[in-house]
Amino acid sequence: MRIILAAIALAALPMAAAAQSALDRYEAASELLQANTYNFFESRVPGLAAVRPSTDWTAADRQAGACLIEGLRAAKGDAGVATYLSDLEAFARQPITSIAAMSANTPASLADAQTVQIGSSCGTDKIGQAQMQRSGLVAQLSNPVVLSRIMAQ
Repeated sequence: MRIILAAIALAALPMAAAAQSALDRYEAASELLQANTYNFFESRVPGLAAVRPSTDWTAADRQAGACLIEGLRAAKGDAGVATYLSDLEAFARQPITSIAAMSANTPASLADAQTVQIGSSCGTDKIGQAQMQRSGLVAQLSNPVVLSRIMAQ
């Protein structure tokens, strides 16, 4: 019996490592995309640096990220997760020149309805919104002058 349990545990290791690797890739790309977005905001409105949320992940981020990866895997398989992560990593490395360009260049794998629903059900959007709310960024973005500077082409 111990041999069978050990064999099952050893067989599960590659899957656990792959899941961890996917989560690590998601975390790194998410942090980079957030940092680049905040850098862009600050290039348009330097005062936003004072209300910049942290891009460092918390336990809640990791839990939501793991949920997203597993949800994508269940819905789209390993290939869907690989595509999502590759597209996110490439998108996160792109310079942000305008919000319109960022929106137009968002890969379909990041913005399709199913992916958005999975992310929302895992709470990824709520975590980011709460961080921006706590830091004061949401209040600043509600200012029409600030928003117009960020949205300008």
